[in-house]
Amino acid sequence: MNKYRKIGVITVLALGFMLLSIRASLAVPLANGNFAAGFTSWMGEVFDDSIPDFVGPFTPQGSYGSNYLLQGGAAKLTNDDIVFTVSLFQDFDLPTIASGERLFLDYELTVNVSSSQDAFAQLSPAAGLMIPTIDLLGSSSVEITALAGEAVELFFSVDDLDFTTNDMLSVDNIIVRVEGATVPEPASVALVAAGLVFLRKRRPAVRVRCS
Repeated sequence: MNKYRKIGVITVLALGFMLLSIRASLAVPLANGNFAAGFTSWMGEVFDDSIPDFVGPFTPQGSYGSNYLLQGGAAKLTNDDIVFTVSLFQDFDLPTIASGERLFLDYELTVNVSSSQDAFAQLSPAAGLMIPTIDLLGSSSVEITALAGEAVELFFSVDDLDFTTNDMLSVDNIIVRVEGATVPEPASVALVAAGLVFLRKRRPAVRVRCS
């Protein structure tokens, strides 16, 4: 490789690292996942009987107070005969992870609806990514390693698809968690080391015949 080609490769690598550093510095992590600051960092949308019937996005803090509640530290969404659909969402960036690490989303979710089709809890990738939306219902932790480093939207909603209102969804303690690569236990490491020592002792000595 000549001098100019080396300079070109080094320049490309430097630009790549610079772009990664800029993206990392601009990344917006999940905020207020425990709702300690009310609905700060979260946005809301509703469908109601007004004209137009779609309202949002807006900050739920103080808006539609009977539909966006804070109870026991959790965010509670509920619909009624006037507001049919109540949604809560946040757009943010997931952290990048090292090789061998895994990424999880932990949360506390309670749903009380008249029909299973009236509740939604999803983590969706940014537009253009060929990664399916992750359903969060029926669990308290999901692996999201495939979305590491990507922009995502966390979305919760109660709807009125069966014409029965007073549906409820409560969510709290949302955490993005990185699980490290598996580290061998000390006993396992000691056993492997002992095996290597044994094999070394068993290796036959090399004899040199002098002529």
